[in-house]
Amino acid sequence: MNADNHKDNRIAPELVRHASQGGKWSMEEIGKFRSELLRNCPQFDHPAMTRFVSSCFESDVTVGAYFEPMYLQVLTRDRVLTGKTIKTIPFTHAVRAAGAAKEMALISCDTEHHKRLAFLVTLLAPASLFLNVLAAHRYVAGASKPLNQHLGELRSQILLKPLQELFKWDRESAALLATLLGFTSSISVDQKLFSRMEAASCLATLSIKAIWRATDPKPISR
Repeated sequence: MNADNHKDNRIAPELVRHASQGGKWSMEEIGKFRSELLRNCPQFDHPAMTRFVSSCFESDVTVGAYFEPMYLQVLTRDRVLTGKTIKTIPFTHAVRAAGAAKEMALISCDTEHHKRLAFLVTLLAPASLFLNVLAAHRYVAGASKPLNQHLGELRSQILLKPLQELFKWDRESAALLATLLGFTSSISVDQKLFSRMEAASCLATLSIKAIWRATDPKPISR
């Protein structure tokens, strides 16, 4: 099962239970979480893209951040706080947004490869926000650097090396992914394609950005 049919992408119930029970993750649990992430990722024809996907989720910390149980404040459609909270894990939000991006009318006429890239970009885009929730990586208000710089450093920590490796084998996809994920590239990309894919991913992740940036989510004590 993969992102080629996002409507069938359901998180295995036992993984949700694992993430909700708390406590320090075991290597077995991290392995299950990583398998779930990779299971939901698109399948690419180019082996370099497959390696890139695996590399993005090579870090146990990154994998754990996607499955860290937390309470999130609930917003209205106009992004106004309701005073209510829900218990959730970040991955449920990320995979739902990724599926929505892939199916957007904005990119309906693009190739299947580019639709899969849109899914992947959207799945990876909030990684720095998820990592920022963890105590060891959390931004401290009043620090000498702004939040956006901190999030950029976390993004580089997760994605820079995988992107650099991908550039050796699939320069076109690497340049497009890098630009969509907020990095600079010396290789030009199709600006119209970039704009469509950027819009699809941005629209799909609006609620994630609003919740994770504006409501200061807290992990459930583990």
